[in-house]
Amino acid sequence: MALKGRAAGPYGVDNGWAIDNNGSPLFTSTVASQMSQGETGWLRIEMRLIPGHTNWDAAMLGYYDTAVNNARTAGIQTLLLIDGGSWPGSQTAWCANNAENNPGTNGDNAYLEGYATNAVAPIVQHFRDRVKYFELWNEPNCWNSNPSPGVFTGCTYMYPSNFGWLLARSWEAVHFTLGIQDVTLFSGGVFGHNIGGVSSYGNAGAQYLDDTYSTGTNVHKGGGFNFTKTNRNAYPLDGIGEHIYLDSGGTVASNTFRQYEEWVHQACAKYEGAGTAKKTFITEFGWQTTNASNPSGVSQAVQDTNLITSFSAIKAAPYVQTSIWFQWKDNPAGGLWYGVLDAANAAKPSYAHYQLFERFEGMYSTGVTNNSITVYYNIRGHSIMGNPFNNGSGAWVYSFLGGDAQDYDGGSHRKLTVMSSTNGTFELNDLHGLWSFYSTNGGSTNFGMALTNEFATGSGTRQDFSRGYLTWDAGNQVVGYAGNLAAPSGLAASPSDSRVGLQWNPVTGAASYNIKRSTTNGGPFLLIANVLATSFTNTFLTNGQVYYYVVNAVGSLGQSLDSIQTSALPIAPPIFTLQPQAQIAGQGGNVTFAASASSAVPPSYQWLWNGAAISRATNTSFSITNVHPASTGNYSIMASNYGGAVTSTNAALAVRPILSVTSGGVFSWEGNYTLQISTNVLGPYLDIPGAISPYTNLNPLVDQQFLRLKK
Repeated sequence: MALKGRAAGPYGVDNGWAIDNNGSPLFTSTVASQMSQGETGWLRIEMRLIPGHTNWDAAMLGYYDTAVNNARTAGIQTLLLIDGGSWPGSQTAWCANNAENNPGTNGDNAYLEGYATNAVAPIVQHFRDRVKYFELWNEPNCWNSNPSPGVFTGCTYMYPSNFGWLLARSWEAVHFTLGIQDVTLFSGGVFGHNIGGVSSYGNAGAQYLDDTYSTGTNVHKGGGFNFTKTNRNAYPLDGIGEHIYLDSGGTVASNTFRQYEEWVHQACAKYEGAGTAKKTFITEFGWQTTNASNPSGVSQAVQDTNLITSFSAIKAAPYVQTSIWFQWKDNPAGGLWYGVLDAANAAKPSYAHYQLFERFEGMYSTGVTNNSITVYYNIRGHSIMGNPFNNGSGAWVYSFLGGDAQDYDGGSHRKLTVMSSTNGTFELNDLHGLWSFYSTNGGSTNFGMALTNEFATGSGTRQDFSRGYLTWDAGNQVVGYAGNLAAPSGLAASPSDSRVGLQWNPVTGAASYNIKRSTTNGGPFLLIANVLATSFTNTFLTNGQVYYYVVNAVGSLGQSLDSIQTSALPIAPPIFTLQPQAQIAGQGGNVTFAASASSAVPPSYQWLWNGAAISRATNTSFSITNVHPASTGNYSIMASNYGGAVTSTNAALAVRPILSVTSGGVFSWEGNYTLQISTNVLGPYLDIPGAISPYTNLNPLVDQQFLRLKK
């Protein structure tokens, strides 16, 4: 029968090898069940290649699938350690080109590239659906020999310049080459100790972490961190790993343990900033107990005291994400006696307190139980809810808006918060991103306490809160409605050529406005812009397509409801299908110009004479009666609609003037013409200089003279 998993908190345990050298599981369902009864929340698994395997093929990954799945079935989350056993190589290989002892080199080498590409990448890619936390390397500052100044060998030591590139290459391979953003890659736990009774920044491992940042950002000494900082604007680690082994033969002081936490956090904050959100992952701490085979440890009573002290110090450090006790059970074959159980599975005194510190579901930090949250969790179970987790307010039950709440992660509902009040007990989860929207948009202030769980409505979902509600659908994603803003009024649309101008009335309390558009009457509407003003021009539209718009207000407390819908039809300017034609008329005659244009809506017309509007000439034709020379010029017509205006080509009007003569020989005419004279009707004609109407100065000595006008 399958074990019903418990939901422990963000603390856990290391149990040694998860599989043996043949690939058979050492972390069995029986062991998982035992840990679950101890309220264990997390299991740390070392991803080591077993003999006969040199890469992470399907078979090798499959061995660890069994261990990870056994943990999940029992309600235990896992974090995976990818270390020197995860990729073949020697200390010489992984320390090659270290800048500390080889001037001119930068710490990068073939081993580190292979580790990132052939171990980290395939492991993360394979387990990302079940595992979200990965520890990169194990105790990179641990050495057992210092043959000369600046030279360190033994254990798992790696020079800071090398370690910077290991982190950079791994971080780049996962987050950018694979594009996986929903996992946390934290630096392998630095080895903290006070061997010889010396407690210091260096012995805490903080100096090594400091040196990793320092060499990593220095292009002349390492440069691994500089690469990601320059190209990605981030340092290549999502969290900081730490191991704490203090007073191995005695009682640890609370302030000493807390100081070691603080030193490592300070090394990170020195480069990431005092307000860094990067958490510390304490993946090893513990004390061995004495027995006939191990006389150098501490008594079981002291181990229990130290466990209480260390877990209390961890609980008091807000920047610690998780902590892993080393180990679950004594391992005589490995000479390890750190367990809270002895080799015969008998509980040591530390077991009861381990169980107490691991228990989080429905629990306040004081140990008091919140029955409503506990019942809610038990009804849904671990597979949906995951484990209590620090999503920003700690992993314990905490006071929230006149009620209580507890954060969870690791289940199928992803990050979530259970909220319990007199209104009932409900969860806000991240199945559709509601939890993320709420937590990043001032949810407690702007939306308040959950009044329902997320429920289906229309084409999406909705969740109600005491101060508003959230909605989700595939097109708009998550939208918050805080209920304190009025919907904009007076929305009006002004269409033109390929664009629509919108205007609306301002809303008190609005910081900006969302513009939403649809090509369907009534929507659905898609967000196209967010603006600060109360007007907006939507450009690059398709002429002849009707567009529908709504607007809502955005303020510090969320969004208002949508305005009343308006619509608009953008159109192109008219196109002339008939241009006016040039004409010649005799003085006193009549002329008519005609034109026409096509348009999506009936256009307006205006006739022009030499570019100036002709009064009351607004039809498709324009007639002139009794033309005279003053009527000459260029006639055109302008056609317009709300898409724009166009003007036709010019049609020239020429008027043939009348040259009249009286019986007394006086010649007269209208207009600006030149009088010409000839003695032959066929010419040639010569201009009469200075002749103006009326004209009488003909030569009396000439018997026959012919006159005409020239333009």
